[in-house]
Amino acid sequence: MKLVRRAASALACALLLGTACSDLGDPIAPGSQPNFAPQENRAGGIAKRAAITRVSPVTGPGSVSAMIGPEGGTLKARGVELTIPAGALTRPTRIQMVVPGGPFVRVKLFPHGLQFQQPARLGFDIAGTTAATDTDLIGVYFNGAISADGLIEADEIFEADVVDGQVQFWIEHFSDYAPTYGNPPGTGRGGGHTPAGG
Repeated sequence: MKLVRRAASALACALLLGTACSDLGDPIAPGSQPNFAPQENRAGGIAKRAAITRVSPVTGPGSVSAMIGPEGGTLKARGVELTIPAGALTRPTRIQMVVPGGPFVRVKLFPHGLQFQQPARLGFDIAGTTAATDTDLIGVYFNGAISADGLIEADEIFEADVVDGQVQFWIEHFSDYAPTYGNPPGTGRGGGHTPAGG
């Protein structure tokens, strides 16, 4: 009887652990609605930046995911392109890209906090946006929400290039990025990016 109880307990534990671990690394299904609960902007952000707005807002998020290893790879979703070069990752990692719906151009990259061994390139198509003819654009990393009037509090600012209708900049970690307008005076664009308080 004790043996049966132990076997039943072991089976229950195995099923519980299997259920708890089965979702690790699974991609976000296209068309599903991930949780984008607004967060408080981190203290010490550089300044507010104006987000780029889509001419026609999109409904619902677009997403894609893939296992990318040390050889590198590229993900694309809804006009956003992430290019991870060879050597940026030390082991195969499931990378997820979620492009939220709504009026503003932005992306969420997972796993949150991932650090690259060398920078990856992030590009945003600007055709169909209010910045389609603008060349004075920058990239920002932020940890919070975009306000209703389109302002982002940046934690880092990145020098950007506009190449073939795409604003591009280099990133060293995940997770929330957006292209924005202009570069306010005194933010030190020359070094590639300016960390908050730097």
